[in-house]
Amino acid sequence: MSIKMNDVEALLSRLPALKHLRLLFPSCEPNSKLFDGSRWEKFIQTKLPLLDNSIPNYFFQNVTKLCLSINQTWSVDLIKHLSTIVNLSCLKKLTLILWSKSEIVSFHEGAKILFNQSSNLRSIELMCDYNTVGKLFLTDIVSNLPCHVKHLETSILNPEHATMILERAEYLSNAKFQVFNGYEFWSHITRWLSQSGREATIQEELVPHHCATAPPTCKMYLWFEKRTNKQIDTSAEGKRMKLMHPHNSS
Repeated sequence: MSIKMNDVEALLSRLPALKHLRLLFPSCEPNSKLFDGSRWEKFIQTKLPLLDNSIPNYFFQNVTKLCLSINQTWSVDLIKHLSTIVNLSCLKKLTLILWSKSEIVSFHEGAKILFNQSSNLRSIELMCDYNTVGKLFLTDIVSNLPCHVKHLETSILNPEHATMILERAEYLSNAKFQVFNGYEFWSHITRWLSQSGREATIQEELVPHHCATAPPTCKMYLWFEKRTNKQIDTSAEGKRMKLMHPHNSS
């Protein structure tokens, strides 16, 4: 038996003096309207005036993985609304998909709200094409990126962007960057590792294209050695980089 929003409204309308409410839905159909935050807000204001709003009444209390697919507009209002219906403090993995036709408004402010409330976030994937990456200001990403993130995946336009991200997220255990020029990235990142004293294993993977005229791209994987509390040795003897080139099939 599927529960629909009309059924919930009919039941709760009989309880106008309700002061506390917690809803648990083991499963529901996408078209049930149970996830319509705007409808819930209007219903509570008109039918449940005594409901205690001092305690967050999240509709989704224990979300650990969240995927946001933005095909129209990324805005601060969207993220603010999301934070009222989802308990972001439980979030561990976040995937942001920004489509090429999406309109990005105030990415900095939206990312700040999203990341600040996601105190347990450990994995971030930013999926978008290179045209969309060009719309984003790198400082908006770097300045809001949680330092405690362990896994990061994103596309970048140049290798300098990668090192800026890596310097911010100093506790990363692994990262994956999709880049245009694998050789340029390889040269830049190995030089940065040598200068910073970080230890990492690097592997390159070519990305096949369905279009013959598309520019070549590749994915660069980095696995970082676990950092200790000891002072980092930046001498040549104190560094280790394991470079793994893709095998050419005969």
